[in-house]
Formats: sequence, structure tokens, C-alpha cells
Amino acid sequence: MEDERRPFSYSLHSLLPILLLISVTIRPSPYRRLLFLPIFSIAYYLVYHTTTGDIISNLSIGASIPPIVASALDYILLTEPQTELFQTGQTIPQAAFPGLKSPREALDGRTKPRNLLPSPYPASTSRWRFVADRLVQSAVLFIFWDAAATYTRYRPSFYINGPEETTFLGRCAFVWGWAVPAVAALTMNHALTWRPFYGSWSDAYTVRRFWSHTWHQLLRRNVTAPGDRLVARLSLPKGSILASYIRLYIAFFVSGWVHHSSDYMILGYHGGALKFFMSQALCITVESAFLALGRRLGLARGPNVFWRIVGYIWVQAWFATCLPMYINPQNRAGVSEAGVNSGIIEGLWKLWITTRS
Repeated sequence: MEDERRPFSYSLHSLLPILLLISVTIRPSPYRRLLFLPIFSIAYYLVYHTTTGDIISNLSIGASIPPIVASALDYILLTEPQTELFQTGQTIPQAAFPGLKSPREALDGRTKPRNLLPSPYPASTSRWRFVADRLVQSAVLFIFWDAAATYTRYRPSFYINGPEETTFLGRCAFVWGWAVPAVAALTMNHALTWRPFYGSWSDAYTVRRFWSHTWHQLLRRNVTAPGDRLVARLSLPKGSILASYIRLYIAFFVSGWVHHSSDYMILGYHGGALKFFMSQALCITVESAFLALGRRLGLARGPNVFWRIVGYIWVQAWFATCLPMYINPQNRAGVSEAGVNSGIIEGLWKLWITTRS
């Protein structure tokens, strides 16, 4: 089927961060909300009606546009940055100062990662100790990344015309082939003042903890702000079950929409991202009910290590079941195949085979 989408407009794309920067720089005004309309309109047009013609470019650009809209929703419609957001050490709202907010301050507030894990390094850590530690960790992570990439190169299910993975163990490997490159890529470039993008894999013994502790929290503020505002508007008691689940489902809906929009840019049709992320909210609901039932029955009194192992198996099984609905359409479109390049592990393997023959 011929792709009828128009050529991608890089000039329109460049307007998105500029409009967002302007929206958080100007002083508070009822008319400031109007800036959301051009941001949303441009993003909608670019994602749903244009294509670069290259699968990898569509992937990278499609992943960059929806978060800008999510940030605009938060910083323009739901939050007044100059009265509600404060930089570290700031006690007086920016709106109390005359003139515009400086672009540097606005850019810092827009791009600084929020709600991430605390830095594992104490303030006394020397520069060279930090550099040496990060180099070692980067080397280890690169090996994991290359191993996962090598797996995708030799697994037919990652290719356009390849069969879908049907075996359970194959789907488990599928999960790691998807997750390891992302974790490695986003943890290889730390600075001392940055916080880790990902938490520890040891925390992922429930699906809820996987999403709240282990997986990255880069979009956490953007996806949780709409639910927080709705709960406040409904005057629901803080910490109530209803408020908790309203936040949960809205957060995964917003996250699903962000990834669904990226999917459409790649595929040219509606993929499985929204179904995948909404299924996470449903899974967490059921999981929480079972955990509560287990505590009532006294099952939590058993050995902690045993239940942790059960939890790890459960989380692995869950993602082996649900992740294909999200990833398979991308594989059929050629995302994995387009990104296939020979790596160090594959090169060493071929060299070893050659020397033995």
C-alpha cells in the first residue's frame, strides 16, 4: 500500500521547541494558554500526516514530538511555571521579578530531568573517581547492548517478513532484546550532577515497581500532572484508592498516547502502543488486588527471597506476554532490520569461526 503522507517539514518541527520556550518565558497571562493550540496543531500534522521517508528518521523524530506536546499540556494548560515551579534554592516565584523569565532559566526548567532517582555519588566523589567509574560501567553496558543487538540480528522474528515469536522462552529473550539496548543507551552518558535514568533491576519484582522504580522516569511529571489536576479538581481525599487509580489510568493513557503517536509516525497506521500501555494499568490493578489478598491470607510472612523470585518470574512472564503487541508492528515495518549493524561480539565470533576452520 502506497504511503500517501506528505513530506516531513523540518521548519515546522523546529517551531515546536521555540513555541514551548516562549510559553514558559513570557509573564503569566490568560492568553498564554493560546500557545498550546499551534503546538498541538503542528505536532498533530507532523505525526499523522507527514513522513521523512526513512524508518530510522521517523523513529527518532516520532519519539521527539509527542513529549513536547505532553510538556506543553503540563506547562501551558495545567501549570503556571512562573508561580508554581521553583529552581533549586529559589524561594520567590519568578513572576515576582520584573521583566521576562530568561531563556536560560526557561530552558533549564524545560530540559532538566525531574522525579529521577537520587544520584548514587556523594558530593565528595572526586572527578577522576567518577570518570573511571562511569567508563567501567559504560564498557559493561556496551557489552550488554551489543549482546542484545546481536540477538536481534539473528532472530527472524525481528525482521519484516519474519514469523512472530511464539515460544515462551523466545518471548522472554524478546523482552531483554528490547529492554537492554534502551537501558544501556540511556545510562552510558552520566555527568556527576545527573541522576540515573533507570533504577535497579532488583526492584522489578512487581509490574508496578518495574514502572515506578526500574524503568526511566523522564516523562513522569508530564504523564502524572493531568491525573493530579483531575484528582484535585474532584476534591478526592489524598491517598484514597479512587484517587490512586484515577492517577494510574490517566498516567498510562497519556504515556500510551505519547508512544502511540510515535508509532504512527513510524508505521503510518495505529500500532499497539496504546493497548500495551493501558494493559499495564489493568495489570497493576489486578496485581494490587492479588497482593492485598495475599497479605490478608498471611502469605507475606514467608521468606522474602522466595517471594522476590516469584515476583521476578511473574514480571518476566507478563512482559513476555504483552510486549509483542507493541513491538511486533514495528518489527514488521522494519525498525529492527533498519538498525541492524555488525557489532564487536559478532565480529569476534566470526573471527573465532574463521580461525578454527
